[in-house]
Amino acid sequence: MKKHLLLFIILFTATTCFAQTVLKNGDKHTKKIYIRSNTVFQQGKRAVNIKSNSFVSRGYTAEQVSDNIFSFKITTDKITDTVKTDKQQINYSSDKAIDTSSFIEKSLNDVRKKILNVISDKSGILTVAFRTYLQNKNDSLLAFSGLLPDQLIVGNPIDLIVKLPYGYSLTKGTQWKSTIATVYGKQVLTFTVESTGPATSIISFKGGESKNYDNQQSKLPIRCYFNTNISGKMRVDNKSLIVKERNIKTASSGYQSINGVVFTVAKRSSISEIVD
Repeated sequence: MKKHLLLFIILFTATTCFAQTVLKNGDKHTKKIYIRSNTVFQQGKRAVNIKSNSFVSRGYTAEQVSDNIFSFKITTDKITDTVKTDKQQINYSSDKAIDTSSFIEKSLNDVRKKILNVISDKSGILTVAFRTYLQNKNDSLLAFSGLLPDQLIVGNPIDLIVKLPYGYSLTKGTQWKSTIATVYGKQVLTFTVESTGPATSIISFKGGESKNYDNQQSKLPIRCYFNTNISGKMRVDNKSLIVKERNIKTASSGYQSINGVVFTVAKRSSISEIVD
């Protein structure tokens, strides 16, 4: 009995208290995100194809680590983005001076400057998410740039780690379902542990997301409704549960209204994340 209790305590500690054993104040993890997307807007016989190729470097700095909570400052350290249409191409790099007459470049520069401060409990669930910018300020831009809105919402797990349900462990065949809030809907995914090794494990996931968005107050008023299929795999550190690599494929369909003009929309994205 004591042996089983000890084993449970070890497993529970390894899967819920990673902050105390792995993180120290001042530790920084860098997530490199590569995004490729292809979006087709269609109205009757007219169609516009928009392709984007984006890179985002995001820093997660541990500012407070204790027995019960830990806090991160999350910064967007670099963005490069290329947006191509049938007749135009826009190139943005946060390392270069922007064209102040370009709404897209100015908006991307705002995204680059954003800072998020989040606090989570010891299991990685967010209890506080404070932004120094308005969450919906640049959301209309996302339809074109391929960049993704963050899902750092109170009650969600921090996106740096995988959140195992209470009592679950990283053993082959383990499966669970997760429902999280997104900025304009919800995402439901089923996770399956595909394999485990001495240091890392491979977890696959699949599911979907619904989105209902209405931002008529923006400079570029947008209303949209999407359903998205999501699938992918990630490599997770067994000790810390930090996601070291994640590959995601999405396929979305729905409708979108831009300045009162209604289009049907089909979008495919490929996202790769690497954490140092």
